[in-house]
Amino acid sequence: MQAGDPIRCPNCRHVGVAPRATESKKEIKKPTTNPFTQDQEVTEVMRRGKANGATLGVDRRRVAFARTSIYGFGALLLCVSVLSFFLGMLSGGGPVTNQDGADLAQMDEVTIRGRVTYPQSDDPEAPDGGAVLLLVPTDWTPGEKMDYETIEPGTGAIDYTAGSVLDLQQGGGIVTRTGSDGRFEFQVPTDMTFYMVILSNNVIRPDSPRREHVTTLNRVMTDAKFWFADHQYRWTREKFDRHRDIRVYLKSE
Repeated sequence: MQAGDPIRCPNCRHVGVAPRATESKKEIKKPTTNPFTQDQEVTEVMRRGKANGATLGVDRRRVAFARTSIYGFGALLLCVSVLSFFLGMLSGGGPVTNQDGADLAQMDEVTIRGRVTYPQSDDPEAPDGGAVLLLVPTDWTPGEKMDYETIEPGTGAIDYTAGSVLDLQQGGGIVTRTGSDGRFEFQVPTDMTFYMVILSNNVIRPDSPRREHVTTLNRVMTDAKFWFADHQYRWTREKFDRHRDIRVYLKSE
């Protein structure tokens, strides 16, 4: 490629003119499949071409890779994806449990089940059938107060078409009665705080209800003291963030 150009002899160091090739045909090297050898050859050709002022049509943006390298890289990506999926399932995909073994809620509502019992001479945990469970949101202001007579303890069905009961349900509250086996079940939002009152149908209370409880229920109910009457009750403040099984044991104090 340097034929006819002045060059320095590597032995005597004198400057002369490079002789022209005497062969009619130039030796052509066989192409190689090794990407690193190809890269070295391209670099050498470019270096020689630049030394002779030649312009070569070489696209430096193209990089050659062996097919086995591409397949190996794809298999590596697939393995990483599968491993990441299983690690995600182990760290956050499965249910988290509390100390009681109950699953934490992964939803906007949770299911609450329970049973209300009381002591009898022949059964220390007799089912309190007909007990009322009332769940009132702590920050709820009703459009219409509930009539205490419609939600009194007893075996009759609650009128869920009543305006006050519908108003309570729309506000996120719950009112229900236990079955003959003393059991109840309902679903409730996880982002609300409630006053939960369980009013017995079979246990008599020897004293008056606490004044603050009556005052609180008077905001949502007419004549709450008559609703309490002489029935024993359990009052708690609850926020349900997981599925729960509640057991309530009522007895005369």
